[in-house]
Amino acid sequence: MLSEYDRRVLKMRLRQLTGRRPSGPRISSPRIAVVANCQTFGVAYAMDMLVAGATVEPIQILLGNRTTPDLLARVLRDYDYVFGLRHISNHLKGNDSLALERLLPHAHWFPLFYFGGFHPDFVHLQAQAAPRPIMNDFGVAHSAIVATAFRLGLPQSAAIALLREDVYEALGYFDVWQASWDEMIRVSKECGLDYTRDMVRWMRTGCFMYAPIHPKAHVMFDIARQLLNKAGIATRDVEFPHYAVDRLADDVVLPVYPEIAQRLGLKGDHVFKRASHPGPKTKPYFYGLEDFVAISYASYVKAGAAAVSHPRIEAWLKSPEICDLFRSGGRS
Repeated sequence: MLSEYDRRVLKMRLRQLTGRRPSGPRISSPRIAVVANCQTFGVAYAMDMLVAGATVEPIQILLGNRTTPDLLARVLRDYDYVFGLRHISNHLKGNDSLALERLLPHAHWFPLFYFGGFHPDFVHLQAQAAPRPIMNDFGVAHSAIVATAFRLGLPQSAAIALLREDVYEALGYFDVWQASWDEMIRVSKECGLDYTRDMVRWMRTGCFMYAPIHPKAHVMFDIARQLLNKAGIATRDVEFPHYAVDRLADDVVLPVYPEIAQRLGLKGDHVFKRASHPGPKTKPYFYGLEDFVAISYASYVKAGAAAVSHPRIEAWLKSPEICDLFRSGGRS
């Protein structure tokens, strides 16, 4: 079955073959394509704002499609500029992470913005043989501590009791911030960008992530501006907050645990927000810690213990010290 993304790419290719340009009036400003994952809209919207009169088309690629890198590359050659998420070819048929980069040598690439410093406990769970990760009301976000407690056969009350400062300390969660900061600067420089000054400014606003892979809109705006400047495209001076649209705010929003937040000079909580799109509101958007753990356990029972897998969890389960920490911590 073709995904919505597959159908869209085929439609764009047909438009090419029939001699029709991408929709929209042709004016002097460039036609820009932004090819990425869930971060596509934020970058594309910012570029639309920054480049006067530009035609900017967001092309969001998710897993489970049948489009080949060659087909997508043919479509993208219709654009004056292509800005792509590095290694996005992993999401295309063939699983060759550099395919698009070889086929589009003049495209401009930017790194996946992944920052776990605010949310060090959250991971995606997927067994090696499973076709897709475990999903629940909070998408693919899972607590590594809660999932490990489940794997150890601990009750939900024990998992809740483990979510506290001394456990975070023992598991190295307070070291994740600096490592995430250094890694994000490193990967930006690999793409010819430098997020250093921007990241300092983002931190002054407080938590700049909804989840480890979901930056807030002002982050995407600054990244878009850097990309355009690097490509030599003139940008206009614009007051971003006045025009901001933050589509990822409609998705899952994870809390910054109070003990983590305190170390960062922020205010934390245990409020979990499920995605507020699409469709009618048939259940609450916001949940507390006990609800989150109950929903997590229910999804693990349904998926089976073998699917509750992540390299971090497997490493913890092989450590007698960490297993003892979980078992004794859950009883305290």
